[in-house]
Amino acid sequence: MGKFMGYTGQKYTIKIEPYHIVLIQGLMKELESIYYDFGEYLDWFFDDYYPKQKNLSAPNINLICSENMLLVFKCEHTSEIEKRKELALREREEDDVLNKLEMLYRKSKDERLLTLSSNYDHGDLNIMELKEEVDAFEKKLLKKNNNKKSKKKGVKKK
Repeated sequence: MGKFMGYTGQKYTIKIEPYHIVLIQGLMKELESIYYDFGEYLDWFFDDYYPKQKNLSAPNINLICSENMLLVFKCEHTSEIEKRKELALREREEDDVLNKLEMLYRKSKDERLLTLSSNYDHGDLNIMELKEEVDAFEKKLLKKNNNKKSKKKGVKKK
């Protein structure tokens, strides 16, 4: 409620009810799905949106957490939301590749994987190149393991 006090110079006097908590949690969940946090949303509301509205009632939790306000926010931030989604996707892909690299290193202890990791850290490889190298290494490792298993099966024959 600090934003409310900062904007209006008054304390928020409306009693906060349990349903307000549900509204706030719902808004936070929606904001999380578009890669924004509650603080960014409140900054937008109090700093950008609300001051421009001449005939809007006093800000309150119901207004701030309404689906209409969220829709206005999404419409005003469409391109930024897309950028954040793309960034989050790239970060997940990067995490997946790095986790696979780590898992393969634990299995194989092959120093070439450390070299790949180092090259990526120093910018000598981009994430797509690293992914290709890791996938190729994984295929070789699987093929090698399958050959070992088939040889063992051949030894057990009577």
